[in-house]
Amino acid sequence: MLILTRKLGEIIRIQNNIQLVVVSINNSQVRLGIQAPREISIDREEIHQRKKNNLDNGTTETINSQRFYLGKNYPDIYFTSQEARCIKHLLNGLTYKEVGDILQLSPRTVIFYTSNMQAKLGCSSKKELITKVKSSDF
Repeated sequence: MLILTRKLGEIIRIQNNIQLVVVSINNSQVRLGIQAPREISIDREEIHQRKKNNLDNGTTETINSQRFYLGKNYPDIYFTSQEARCIKHLLNGLTYKEVGDILQLSPRTVIFYTSNMQAKLGCSSKKELITKVKSSDF
């Protein structure tokens, strides 16, 4: 195992096509941004294990790995299935708490997904995110 030390905003490159960026550091939690080709599967370890167990057991359950593309206006941008669930409710005017209650998530988790979507589309606010998503083919 290679162990590296990085500061906020610094990049780790894997071969020529994968970048890991330290996005934020809060107490004992590090938030990483990963840029990689679409054909490379990237999962948290617990999701990877669940997928592996499902394959070993012969189950075909899909585990939140579907990508939802935003159409021709944003051809390279996609939302995860959980982000897509959140934005559909936010488009209908629901609050973070209401979305969380429906999806059985904490409001902070809904905010986290919303922040991810904002970053993907280069938005500085939820309002701007909703405007861009409404103008897409989502």
